[in-house]
Amino acid sequence: MSIEELQAATESRYEIEGFLAKGGMGTVYTARHRSLGSRVAIKVLPADVASSAVRLARFKREAALSANLSHPNIVPVFEFDATEGLAYLVMPFVEGETLADTLAAKGRVDYPTVRRMLGQVASALGFAHKHEVVHRDVKPANILKEEAAGRWLITDFGIAHVAGPTDTEITQTGTIIGTPAYMAPEQRWGGKVDGRSDMYSLAAVVYQCICGTHTDYLADELSKGRAEVEKALRQAEPKVTPAVARALSWALEIAKEQRPETAEAWLAALEEAEGTTSLFKWAGAAAVAALILVGVIVIRGGPETTPASATPTIAVFAFEGTVEDDAGDLPTDLAQAFEIQLQWLPDYLVIGPTVVGQAIRRQYGSEVPDVGQRVQLARDSLGATVALLGRVGGSRNDLQITVFLYDADGDPITEIDSTGSAASLNSLVSGLSLDVAESLAGDVTGWGTLPSDWEAVQAYLEANRDLVEGRYQAAVNRFDQVISIDSTFAPAHFKRMLATIWATRPSQYSTQIGAALEAATAFRDGLPPLSQQLLEAYETLLLRGDIRRADSLAKDLAERNPQAETLFLLAYVEFNFGALLRKDPGEAAYYFRQSLEHESRFAMSLWHLAAIAMLQDEMDNARNYLGRLLAVDSTSIWAEQALMADSVLFRGGIMNVVESVNNLSVGALELVSVTLGMIDAPAAGDVISRAALSTLWRRAATATDRRIAFRMMMAERVARGRFAGADSLLREGRRAQVPQDEIDRWILLSEITPLPSLGDSAEQIAAVRGLESTGDNDAEATWLVARWHLMHNAPDADRAIGELRRIANDPNLTSPLARSLAQDIDAVRYLAAGDAVAADSVWDVATDYYSVDDVVFGLTASLWPLRLRRAEVQLQQGNHGSVLEISRSFEQMAGFVDQVAWPRMLDLKIDAGVATGDPASTQDAFEAIDKLIDLLDDANGAGVALRDDATRKKQQHDR
Repeated sequence: MSIEELQAATESRYEIEGFLAKGGMGTVYTARHRSLGSRVAIKVLPADVASSAVRLARFKREAALSANLSHPNIVPVFEFDATEGLAYLVMPFVEGETLADTLAAKGRVDYPTVRRMLGQVASALGFAHKHEVVHRDVKPANILKEEAAGRWLITDFGIAHVAGPTDTEITQTGTIIGTPAYMAPEQRWGGKVDGRSDMYSLAAVVYQCICGTHTDYLADELSKGRAEVEKALRQAEPKVTPAVARALSWALEIAKEQRPETAEAWLAALEEAEGTTSLFKWAGAAAVAALILVGVIVIRGGPETTPASATPTIAVFAFEGTVEDDAGDLPTDLAQAFEIQLQWLPDYLVIGPTVVGQAIRRQYGSEVPDVGQRVQLARDSLGATVALLGRVGGSRNDLQITVFLYDADGDPITEIDSTGSAASLNSLVSGLSLDVAESLAGDVTGWGTLPSDWEAVQAYLEANRDLVEGRYQAAVNRFDQVISIDSTFAPAHFKRMLATIWATRPSQYSTQIGAALEAATAFRDGLPPLSQQLLEAYETLLLRGDIRRADSLAKDLAERNPQAETLFLLAYVEFNFGALLRKDPGEAAYYFRQSLEHESRFAMSLWHLAAIAMLQDEMDNARNYLGRLLAVDSTSIWAEQALMADSVLFRGGIMNVVESVNNLSVGALELVSVTLGMIDAPAAGDVISRAALSTLWRRAATATDRRIAFRMMMAERVARGRFAGADSLLREGRRAQVPQDEIDRWILLSEITPLPSLGDSAEQIAAVRGLESTGDNDAEATWLVARWHLMHNAPDADRAIGELRRIANDPNLTSPLARSLAQDIDAVRYLAAGDAVAADSVWDVATDYYSVDDVVFGLTASLWPLRLRRAEVQLQQGNHGSVLEISRSFEQMAGFVDQVAWPRMLDLKIDAGVATGDPASTQDAFEAIDKLIDLLDDANGAGVALRDDATRKKQQHDR
């Protein structure tokens, strides 16, 4: 195979750059994707594979199955093709060197490096084995270290063996494929191979790396038996203890029945031998804590089924045919464009070609079902009442498009043709879609259109893929490209809003989300019905802060229109805001999984499922979801968290976690730091989170960044009773040019709540004057001033209260936070008048909606002062059950600053729990005493008195 022949075979998609390498199983060339510009490696298999029709068919089947291996340590197969005379695989080009290159240059590899490689590659092999794929050629040349990410990857899965009831001819039993020096005995002898054969080969690689044995002598060294192997390992590497040597050599047993059954069992034995089990246990908890943005929620099993829908449904299949001079993938783009257009069809659901393609692969593998089989699959597997198939041909100047509609029984409904040039393709698709709609629904009104230019259509489709697969900033940029071409195309504005939400640093939600929502809302009437309803749900959640209403809207949407986006929104609300709702979001995991049924590469659903699995200590599921996420998303702040969790939990990266914090982006650092706001986070995890927070403080270059880092550091010190440290942080904050109004807010907040005072009377008066001059329309600053005046019976209280009401009632200014803070003033006045019932009623209403965009990093956006005061009043009234209910909203973190209320809230829980006389509540109260003492373990200043009081309660209980 010459470069010219390969170029001719792949000309429409790739530009061949040149020869890269040659091995026993093929020749590798480098190339670039013509439209994307990404660099790839193309491996051309030996001629004897391409020359046999039977072997070509088997190759296609096995390559298709292997291409579905999505794992962060497997080099994926992007594409494969096989025709008579040519069989090739397309993979990403990995910048880095192979383990063989390293061994050639150095002879040996240090044990920590070997251990990281072993953990990552064994994990990848274990994942493949669970999918019944055996690599069969594990060797240093097929193990790569990615230079940019430092990951170890295993490649050449495209020619692996797929286990099953019958062996395929290309990899049949008795055919020896592999490299003899690394082969397991059964493989060398032509016997049946399985996952244990791969583990033998990987163990042989590990032995070579540690002992420096030349490949030519490796088989002889390993044939001496485990005792000699263990001895050699210990002599070559002092860090290898006898227990570790035994664990490493376990996979080198001659009889495969005596080797570990799975890669996971092998790694577990190695971890136990190293004594790292306990480290991984706390590290896992720490990683989980660092991964959750809003709170820790224990997820219980969800419903087993969703309500059946009788809604008419169209399944859009990928188009068939080819177009001359097509530099892209026009058949795929056409099908996706029809999916977009048909969403305007009233009362119909649309299942797009991505979901349909997944269903085909599940049922038929790489085979192409005929028309009858496709219609049957649409009906039986997807619940569709209509199947839309299409064909395209001709050239870009003379396109010929035909659309076929079939009902659920397979009977034709209609056949529609259209011709034209690619320059008017969007008009052709719009016209055909309208014909389809009219044939199904009769009169169609309010019909939307595609963007005015096919370039914009393609950019929109690509932006959608970016959005699904976690490339959020790239999606924003591509949606901007669409809008620059056609500024009236409403779906681009709506999807850009979603991309902005997920691309934004958590601490910047309050400044970014409002603008994105406003832009989407301006084009509401141009959205398809489903998107209009979704936009309403997002507005309810993010602008009005009515979480209960948003949950209700999302549930209704998911039941009537179970699409990836609607199911994700429902799961997102119930997972992230369950603490504020004071409800058990047990269905969240179920709905995230359902969203993946509709879009298997939905990065945000994969991320949340990984977090849920870690919270439930389901590490196999966690590894699976992390692997699937990292296979599609390697750039977002969520991917940074996933990489850290994957490293800590499964790659032996525990010892490097703190150092790796320095390499995180600011957004990822914020997420990791959030761990400190979780009352039940493991103490060992504090090391990671504090390192992240210190890095945030050190990196803070803008006033906003200094404010956020200062706020988080202050909250963490106050929560743990380190009040001397809080006082010193105030002084340090002034020197570091933290905005003065942030310091003023803390001084007044400490005066109007049960927090120990952070300033004397003169500093409080100065803070009042400072916040009064911050400018109009700052609801939080005005509330702090009003509450301070009320506490001190100052004559200026009415003026501040009037200003707060003006802000809360102005439709151009008001926010959920402003309304809640204004209602708090009413509750405080009711309480002062002796009407505790009325005060509680007002607080109940005030804490029913939130400024969601600012909850996590806001000073008071989670309304913790209102919730805490309400609990104090409830205790005074003897309503102990209400106190315990409110305490749960603090134990499931809502906002980071909530933690400042922990000492007081735990104290209230102790008193209420004991007063109930209920054994379970009393036991919870005693556990709260221990939690409070632990929390105040290193208290200083005024915090020592809190710790002493908790200790006295503990002693009274013990007596």
